[in-house]
Amino acid sequence: MFSLTLAVVTGVAILLPGFFAILLWNTRARRYAVARPDLPVNALSVLAIGVAVSLIAHLLTGLAIGLVQSLLVDVSRFLPALYRTPAVNPIGTLLIIAQGGPKAAALGGNDLVLGICAPIFSTLAIIMLMADDALDVATEGWDFGGHGWAYTHIIKPTQHGHRPIAYVLTDLQHDGLGVGYRGVVADIRQSSDGQTQSISLASPARFLFELKPGTSRRWAPSSEPALVRYTERPVGGIISLDQKVIHDIVVSAPATDLLRELRDLDTQRQHG
Repeated sequence: MFSLTLAVVTGVAILLPGFFAILLWNTRARRYAVARPDLPVNALSVLAIGVAVSLIAHLLTGLAIGLVQSLLVDVSRFLPALYRTPAVNPIGTLLIIAQGGPKAAALGGNDLVLGICAPIFSTLAIIMLMADDALDVATEGWDFGGHGWAYTHIIKPTQHGHRPIAYVLTDLQHDGLGVGYRGVVADIRQSSDGQTQSISLASPARFLFELKPGTSRRWAPSSEPALVRYTERPVGGIISLDQKVIHDIVVSAPATDLLRELRDLDTQRQHG
């Protein structure tokens, strides 16, 4: 009974790197203004990713331990017997424990400790990798979260020191005039299929807009369709707009330093 329980616990420990990778990936996805439903751990595709990450982590750990063993094989001759390098790779020991049987029962205490510590080191390596900002650089250009346009125009500019500003045109329109809002993107909620469910704007301003159609005339100058935006007025600290009222979203991403300079100039002008 003990060996069966130990085998089950070891099997779960083998999958720890993959589970932590999924957990930290969901956590990293919340670092920016765009949010989508987390990757479900019980989904078959997500489980396959977790198992693959675990296998790769243990493979690399086993190779690293094997390299260290080969380098220390000569040095161990000069060390006390207690500090000799293990004859079996801890990753191999881990697999023996998971399988159970006579081989697992014949393992010594040191082998058991090293075998249990192996997935812990693999998991710590995954945690350090997922928490490092260098992962953003390595995966730049790859929309693994499936955010679509929000990755290109919000997440990626934010990673490079820009503050995305959104102009939201709503369906609140009458007599050719509509109500719109401008503000720094504070939060965007997306559904599992990528549709925008809501958007929140910090330091918002409300404005009226008019959509003018283009004209094409043979004997007169033609005109392109245009969006005419009228005077803006601040409307508070933050505003949240639901998908039911959102008609269009236009995003620009000026640099944060430029926004700070413009804000300082505006403050000097008001107090000058």
